[in-house]
Formats: sequence, structure tokens, C-alpha cells
Amino acid sequence: MNVPEGEDAIDVWDGDFDFGDELGTVFDTNDPNTPGDPFIPTWSIGTDVVFEGAAGSDPPDDFNSAQFVLRDPSINYLVIDPLGNQYFNDNPSGNTEWELFRMDTATSDPAITDFQAQSIPGGQWEVRLIGLDMSNLNSLLLPFDLRTVRVDEPVEPQPIPTLNEWGLIALTSAMFVMSVYYIRRKRVYN
Repeated sequence: MNVPEGEDAIDVWDGDFDFGDELGTVFDTNDPNTPGDPFIPTWSIGTDVVFEGAAGSDPPDDFNSAQFVLRDPSINYLVIDPLGNQYFNDNPSGNTEWELFRMDTATSDPAITDFQAQSIPGGQWEVRLIGLDMSNLNSLLLPFDLRTVRVDEPVEPQPIPTLNEWGLIALTSAMFVMSVYYIRRKRVYN
């Protein structure tokens, strides 16, 4: 995410991460800096969201009969600033709840923030999901503009073809189809 200069805190909200397993060895806990009952984030009013607490997981993370969709370990994520500082959320949200993950320069009080940062540098920050099962739906609400980049192969954005380029693509495709048609037609008559 592209963070502007001059910020003193960053709030990342994760929703319905279903953190926890079916054995009860990994489980969601009550997050001390996320407002609880009767608080529901404004963007989720009118949905099936529940008040933040120890919400459990449904479906449990890392539990599915189709093993190809599982990703170990239980879901968590890193937020990494441009200087390489890492902020690790090792207990994201449970079932149908939202939890706040906050990095703040003003305080280290766990009732307010998850991490006290020395500074919030402007630039490109990374949010790296770890253990995200492919069969589970979850949400992130990030406060700044996003840019998707593969970690193993950073890719620069490619321009979208102009109308002239689309016209050339369409003309080339039509000529190819007509060529195949005439070649087949010629074979039939020979």
C-alpha cells in the first residue's frame, strides 16, 4: 500500500479470517485494541458481522478434505514498512468478526495499539498474507491505495491497449479466421 508522508498511525482491519483450528490448539482470542460489544465497524453494518471477541472459526483454518486448498500455518500476516520493519499479526480475526491491527507512533498501550513504531515512513508498504487457505473467504480493509506485486517476481503494470491497438488486434484475428476458412474450403474443393 502506498502510505503518504506524515502519518502517525496505520490501521489495518482484517475480517472473517477464521483464525483457529478444529482441534482447539490454535484459536482466536479477544483483541484488546478492537472495540467490542456493542461496536460494529460502519462498513459492515447490516451484514452478518458479530461483535469482536473470541469468535472461533467456521470453517476452521487448515481444515478441509481437499488438501490442495490448504496453506499451513494458520492464517496470519505481516505488515512491512519501506525500511524493512516488520509488524506481525499472529492472531487475526475469527469467524464473521472484524479486528483492528494498529501500528502507532504515540503509544505502546495494548488497549490502543498492537505495535508502537518509531516512525511511519511514507512509501510502499507490504501486506504479506501467510497461510491463507484457498477455500476461505476473508477481507482486509487497508487505509491507502494498493498495488499488487508478486513477492517472487515483481511485475511492472502493463498499459491497456488503445483503441487503435484493439482495432489492429481485431483485424488480425479476423484475417486469421478468414485464412483458416479459405484454406479449409480450398481443401474441400481439391
